[in-house]
Amino acid sequence: MNRSYNNSPAARNGCSHNDSVLLRKIQEIDFSLYEVVLYLDAYPNCAEALNYYHSLLDTRAVLVSEYEHKHGPLTAFSNVSKSSWDWTKTPWPWQL
Repeated sequence: MNRSYNNSPAARNGCSHNDSVLLRKIQEIDFSLYEVVLYLDAYPNCAEALNYYHSLLDTRAVLVSEYEHKHGPLTAFSNVSKSSWDWTKTPWPWQL
């Protein structure tokens, strides 16, 4: 790890390089999901694209679950607690 990374806001918040990699993977899956949704809008009967879409959703669910287990809700919609608003208690995703 280089010195500049150790002094980054993410490092000061207790976030590791692995956390940044995990968030990046989620972003990549999200991008792919948007692309396959656009494709399916044009070709709704394409079974291969539909299978790919569900594969991406499954992968995303695993990655988001891992992220949220470590850091709390990834989005405000992921706040599942009925007694507290956890979304604001953890580092914002862009702080990783």
